[in-house]
Amino acid sequence: GVHGEPVIANIVFPFFAQKNAEGAAEALVRAAYKRWRKEGETVIDDITCIIVFLDLNIELFYNFVNQIKGFWGFG
Repeated sequence: GVHGEPVIANIVFPFFAQKNAEGAAEALVRAAYKRWRKEGETVIDDITCIIVFLDLNIELFYNFVNQIKGFWGFG
């Protein structure tokens, strides 16, 4: 599957900005499926994805994400 918070955040974040949880779930499942195929798996296990966007102030959220990226060395 798709591993790691930065990878998942990069897939989901554009959909968060559009408040499109369904699109985020589809993109995340698609990425997980591609990862299974890339690893040469012939049988794809069940892929389950639930996306919930909290109603946040987007400016505060951007600032928080940037602080976290700097702290973890992703920015």
